[in-house]
Amino acid sequence: MTKGFRIGATVALLALTVALPARAQDVGNIYGGVTGKVGALKDICVSAWADDATVPTYQAWTDDRGWYVLKDVDPGTYKVQFTDCRYYTRYLEEWGSGKPSRGFADPVSVPAGGGVRVDAQMVFGGSISGEVVDQIGSALQAICVHVFSMDGKPMGGVTFTDTGGGYEIGGLPAGEYTVYFYDCYDYAHYDQWYEGETSAVRATPVHVALGEETGNIDIVMIAVPWPDFGVDRVVVKEEVLRTGVMSLPVGTGLSRRIHVDVSNRGTGPDEARLRVWVTQPDSDYRVDLAEVSVALDPGGARRCDFVWNAVGVVGDVWVHASVFSGSDPNRANNESRVPYFVGVGGVGVGIGVQQQHNLHYEGSC
Repeated sequence: MTKGFRIGATVALLALTVALPARAQDVGNIYGGVTGKVGALKDICVSAWADDATVPTYQAWTDDRGWYVLKDVDPGTYKVQFTDCRYYTRYLEEWGSGKPSRGFADPVSVPAGGGVRVDAQMVFGGSISGEVVDQIGSALQAICVHVFSMDGKPMGGVTFTDTGGGYEIGGLPAGEYTVYFYDCYDYAHYDQWYEGETSAVRATPVHVALGEETGNIDIVMIAVPWPDFGVDRVVVKEEVLRTGVMSLPVGTGLSRRIHVDVSNRGTGPDEARLRVWVTQPDSDYRVDLAEVSVALDPGGARRCDFVWNAVGVVGDVWVHASVFSGSDPNRANNESRVPYFVGVGGVGVGIGVQQQHNLHYEGSC
């Protein structure tokens, strides 16, 4: 009976192989498991990069078992990247065969109709934590905290203080870092570097050991005098756009809605210019999106709405807004900015990278 079962299974497998669609025979896959300090790691981003690719060619995420599969991969040579893309990063980025960067990664060859296994055992990084308060000791929420290497490279992404003013940035390699604090909600406090300095050159270095938390990196933020006519805040909102036959989330690469709240708290003037633009923290990337006139009676407030159709950039960006009401066209009353993450291909909070910049002004300000 056992022999008959094996013969039947073999015939069935051969029949299945013959019946495979042509496309399935032409492509392969990359698969494997990802583990860390606590065993299997969920929600680790896995990316395969072709030799000349500037963005990942294929992407997947690990499941509850730490398992992933990159499907329908065209035959060829790739380098595989493992990134802790969860909100609270804990593990160091890793490339195939445990290498620290793409340049040192070992390539893998994907055969037509077959697969190649690439596992990863990720290293638990160090972290920096602390509290942010104002001049009277009250906790400040939504203060952005950014960590830089000593040569100025951004590390660990951007994090925000919680309701108690606390923050933590993890996934850091061992070394020395500088820590930058800025009010990314309403820009009501002066930027600072740890420990109370105004520039990275003068900042106090913070030592981080692998797998350990460096705590008590605290800061006192100094309030900026509020202008009479200024930007109160900037909000980037994801919405669902309804077409005639279906509903698509904004994250599919169609558009974002930007809300800019402005107010006139003085006795004049009653008209100013509002400017909106986008930058990327670690590059010279800048796109000027709009500049419009805003008319407000003293004591008035208004929301100006914009639609951001696409951005040709991937990663962390800043959406800025400033009001100008003085005689100097380059001297802003104040600035407000909000961080935003642009994903690849519109996954999650992404915007498709193949479209052109296009922001148009809606309504009247």
